Amino acid sequence: MARNLTLLVVLVLGLVAAYLIVDPFAEPRRPAPGGLSENTITPRTADVEESEVVDAGDSHDAPAGSAAERREVGTSGGFTLRCIDASTGERVPGASVHTTTATPLSGPLHYTYPRPIDALIELGAEYRTDERGEVQLAHAHSGLRVAAVAGTLRGLGYVAPSSDDELVVVVELTAAQDLDVNVLDRLGSAIAGVEVTAIARGTREPIPLENNFDLLRGTTDDDGRVAFEWQALQGKLAPIESNDVWVQATVIGDAPVQASFDRDAPPDEPVTLTLPPTGSVVVDLVDKAGELVRGSHEMRISGSSPTTGRARGFTDGGRVRFSPVALSGDVRVDWGSGQRLIEGPVAPDQEIVVRLVEPHHQVVGRLVDSDGAAVADAEASIHRDATQTYPFRRGIRIRTDGDGRFGVIRNWHGDIVVPAMDEEWRILDGAPSSPSRREASVAVSFPDRGHEQMTQDLGDVVLAPIRPLVSGVVVAEDGRPIPDARIALAEQRDGERNATLAVVQTDDTGRFVIPTTVELEELASSGSLFLRASTGRASAREPVAFAPGDVVRLEVERRGAVAGRIVVEGRDDLSFMSVGLSTPGAPNAWRSGTGNPVGRDGSFRLDAAAGEYDLVVCGGGFFDDYMVACIEGVRVESGVMADDVRLDPLRIDLRQVSIEIEPADGTSLGRCEVFIGIDGRAAGTLDAGPGRLTLEVGEGRVDLWIVPEAYGPKSPAAVLVEDAGRISKVVIPPRPEVQIVYRSDGGSLPEGAALFAQLTRTLFDGSEPLDGYGPVGTTALPFESDAFELPAVGTWEAQLMVRGTRGRMPSPIGGVRHFEVESGVDGVQALMIDVTASELEEVAALVSGQ
Repeated sequence: MARNLTLLVVLVLGLVAAYLIVDPFAEPRRPAPGGLSENTITPRTADVEESEVVDAGDSHDAPAGSAAERREVGTSGGFTLRCIDASTGERVPGASVHTTTATPLSGPLHYTYPRPIDALIELGAEYRTDERGEVQLAHAHSGLRVAAVAGTLRGLGYVAPSSDDELVVVVELTAAQDLDVNVLDRLGSAIAGVEVTAIARGTREPIPLENNFDLLRGTTDDDGRVAFEWQALQGKLAPIESNDVWVQATVIGDAPVQASFDRDAPPDEPVTLTLPPTGSVVVDLVDKAGELVRGSHEMRISGSSPTTGRARGFTDGGRVRFSPVALSGDVRVDWGSGQRLIEGPVAPDQEIVVRLVEPHHQVVGRLVDSDGAAVADAEASIHRDATQTYPFRRGIRIRTDGDGRFGVIRNWHGDIVVPAMDEEWRILDGAPSSPSRREASVAVSFPDRGHEQMTQDLGDVVLAPIRPLVSGVVVAEDGRPIPDARIALAEQRDGERNATLAVVQTDDTGRFVIPTTVELEELASSGSLFLRASTGRASAREPVAFAPGDVVRLEVERRGAVAGRIVVEGRDDLSFMSVGLSTPGAPNAWRSGTGNPVGRDGSFRLDAAAGEYDLVVCGGGFFDDYMVACIEGVRVESGVMADDVRLDPLRIDLRQVSIEIEPADGTSLGRCEVFIGIDGRAAGTLDAGPGRLTLEVGEGRVDLWIVPEAYGPKSPAAVLVEDAGRISKVVIPPRPEVQIVYRSDGGSLPEGAALFAQLTRTLFDGSEPLDGYGPVGTTALPFESDAFELPAVGTWEAQLMVRGTRGRMPSPIGGVRHFEVESGVDGVQALMIDVTASELEEVAALVSGQ
């Protein structure tokens, strides 16, 4: 009976342990095929009290003791890490546990490195489990990578950030296995230096968006072999719902070579990738004298198509070699700053010499950390402007040598020779989203000495932790960190208009950091900057404002979806149509329907955050999208597909409108811009040639504004065509001529002020208004302007504007005036503007405050 109870407890503990095993990348775990464990879960607090945790071994049936008794080599406080044998469920005493908190963007500890367990053994801190198979470890604010080794057994895990000292995390150990990949040419010879990537296609919670996921990446050795740790592959595959997995070799200038494998167990024989005929390209960077240029300078090579393989490398002693390069097409070699060096077909083992034909300035230095140690074999970027939003631009990439030294040729935008220069450079290592990014500012100055070649040695450049504008973490609705989330930094401008200043991504722990600049701090302090997070099919419900230095938590929620099928009688191919979701009642709703084409059969699917929308359907083709239908009140709920019977099928009746366009004076007519309105709302625009306008529209009253292109005096005027379906011909009159007469009740403009009227003509609700460009304005009152033409008749709005003499942007004063400009009037129509005393006082206040 006691033995049966013990077995039952062991079984329960095994289930709890399987629930508690951690993923190397903090993702939910999937049941292991064939009884193997992926060793990957989000850590959780044990579901039982510590006194109830019972060991699976035969000699330890008593409750667990204190943390000090459980620990053989570890730390006081923190959480408990427990190692168990996945095949037996028993604990593993004496296992070597290797940990690190590092999350570098390159090198052996990068999350796509082919052998992360080996890397942790070599580079991580080492502990050992006690007789109960446990070790006490300190919490890490950025998470903890863990590898456990006991003989031929190995396990891998990731512990998410936590402060719970009662946390028990289990790592399961399985027999060490590898996925071997051999890369050969067509003669069966091994090819070294080929990048091989293990990839899966499928969906991954919490964002169920089908995508390709890079699992692990490695480079073949001299024997043409790369070995991926099977435990690491299983950990990356665990949260991905897919059986479509493969390895592929990158071929520069050609499509990748692929081969699939079984995700449930490694194949008995190595996977073989046979490449097409390839060669190599060697690039030499030499100066005018033919000497190789010292330093490490970035070169890039790619094919003629964006879908072919590409690579980048840094010169070492003035030389860099790229391989394998396809011999079947053209490739291009670029300088790292984007300057094209050569383009064309590749001969086997081709050598390219890039010669600097003019003397060049060079900046050299040595990157060190705060302790003075060299930052060796590392990549960094240099940006010339220390005040702008440069951290989000690519900059010039550099690579340090083994002693941390680097060199930069002053070759910005192709200006190799710079007679004089006095700049402030900022050097940053890592990527914009790296929480551990560092920076340094240096002054670079060259005097004007004609064509004399000069070198400036910066000496030791000390990198310090970067000062963030804002940092934080992106999490799902359940609080789990989201890796590779997209964070947009945007500025609010002109009411509802927003300008995206930068986009960064979270690292594999869901964290991000945006470096600061003087300009960005000023914008953030004024409250005009905000963040919006999104990833796959999840996004933040609202943008988040912040102040400089804030640490924020951005929560994304799963988007919902809406799908349907458009049916148009007599049409089999509906690929000319597109759909979108718009905020209810938005004046420019038609714009949201221009970016999502429907299938040939009319089918469509749209993803959006939860809420109520108008579904907009546009027609007219790629270049002339305009709204033909709008379905109001479409409801989208988080994480589900909307069930709206109006959308499947969505029947749309299209009718053709054809109007002949003819100028009143019989002159030729050029291009026309046509503004479309449906029931008074803007529905889009299209271009029309001379002679006849033809378009297809949906239900509702369709009005058109036909705006001919201006080509000189007496150009045709814009015409409103009301209820266009009833009109077959439109005669375009000449533009009306007007002048503005400024008057006052005796007051005058202050010195340095210029007054003018900004004229606009509203077309449809939500459309861009027409502008009336008249004379510049006046600096004295009263004043009569010269005559000028307006593009249309009807009601025009006039807003008085004042501009000072110091270049300040014009400022509006007073209210909006309205003028009726009539058609068929001979001569010039006068628009009378009486400037009031209060408006003159506004002018004086604005000018004096400049």
